[in-house]
Amino acid sequence: MAIKGIRISVIICVFLYFLVPYYVFPQSIIISGTVLEAETSEPLEFVSVYVKNSNFGTFTNRNGEFVFNVPNTYKDSLLVLSLIGFKSSTANLSKVGVGEIFNLMVDQYFLGEVIVTADSSNFIVSKALKSIKSNNARKQHYLDAFYRETVTMDSNYVRMLEAAVGIQDFSYLSSRDRRKAKIYEIRKTDDFVEKRLDNKNNRKDI
Repeated sequence: MAIKGIRISVIICVFLYFLVPYYVFPQSIIISGTVLEAETSEPLEFVSVYVKNSNFGTFTNRNGEFVFNVPNTYKDSLLVLSLIGFKSSTANLSKVGVGEIFNLMVDQYFLGEVIVTADSSNFIVSKALKSIKSNNARKQHYLDAFYRETVTMDSNYVRMLEAAVGIQDFSYLSSRDRRKAKIYEIRKTDDFVEKRLDNKNNRKDI
């Protein structure tokens, strides 16, 4: 009798082992389909397909196809399809079957009227002068900078000057005489223009 009781207990344990997951872990729903452009029936790539108010979703491939799983607890939720330039579409998950076809309509955007007027030069200069204070620092500041100056002639570089400098400015309201610049390092190329002119002037015709 003891052995029989053990067998019954084992059978019950095995039964519960396979039965419990169906209640503890909810079953999932397979959602799949193809998204097409409504007017041309062309497949749409990179359409965002997701369950509203959840972290479950995916994107369509180059053929407009998608597939993903969601827990059965979302069976009454909405499926959202969204793509820039198209009107978003929604569908009830309970009515979405496997291999469903979805069509998105092109969304047209209309811009408001824009009026372009020509301002006088006096107005532009006056507005620029009023903006100087807001565009320039009013407190003392220090800046490390790199300076480069090049000269070209006939689309060729003929002279170049480079320098690493430190600039100290005592604010926009201070006099320009108070501004200071310190040169850390400087280098200058030979003046190719002068050399070329010298060679030309020194050339003797035979």
